[in-house]
Amino acid sequence: SIKCEIVFDKDVSPVSNWLPLERTVRLVYLCQQLGATTYLSAPSAKNYIDVELFARSDLELSFFQYPPYPKYHDFDKELSCLDSLFYNGRLLLNASR
Repeated sequence: SIKCEIVFDKDVSPVSNWLPLERTVRLVYLCQQLGATTYLSAPSAKNYIDVELFARSDLELSFFQYPPYPKYHDFDKELSCLDSLFYNGRLLLNASR
C-alpha cells in the first residue's frame, strides 16, 4: 500500500512558471519543486517522455504495467463486446465487488 499526499500542480508554484514548458521539462520541474525522487508514469508515456532528461535531473523514472484482463471464455472477435458482457454478466458483476 502506497500512502501519499495529493498535491495539485497549481498549488506547487504559479502556473505561469511551468505551463509554457515542454511537457517532460514540466514534469521534472514539478517533481523537483515537490522534492520527489521518483516519478511513476503510465506505460503510454514511453511514447513521448524524455527519459534522458529525468536521468540528468537525478529523478528515477518508472513505468507501471496494467494487470492483464481476465479471460472468461473464448471471445469471438467478430461479435460485439455486448455479447461477452451478456455471456459473462454474472462473472463480471461478482468480480467488480
